Amino acid sequence: MALYPQADAADIGIDGLAIGIDVKTYASPVVLAAKLSRSIGRLEMFRRKILAVPDDKLRLNPHYLAQLRASYQGSQDIEFMTVSEAIREFSR
Repeated sequence: MALYPQADAADIGIDGLAIGIDVKTYASPVVLAAKLSRSIGRLEMFRRKILAVPDDKLRLNPHYLAQLRASYQGSQDIEFMTVSEAIREFSR
């Protein structure tokens, strides 16, 4: 596991370029989806691309992830999850 791999292509890299996790905190899931639909930046370097959002976004808007997934129109396959979901998945 590495923090800010490939000169900050992601926030966390696991197994080289196998998994990249980027954490984004936007008030609006629709605005975030629009930005990601245009470009996911260097996160595209990773085979598995994960966009994690802070859990407090779901406390404020329980539909945040669903709205983010529905609004994303980009060509890259991205997994959307909360930070706590990412921690659970990769701390096993």
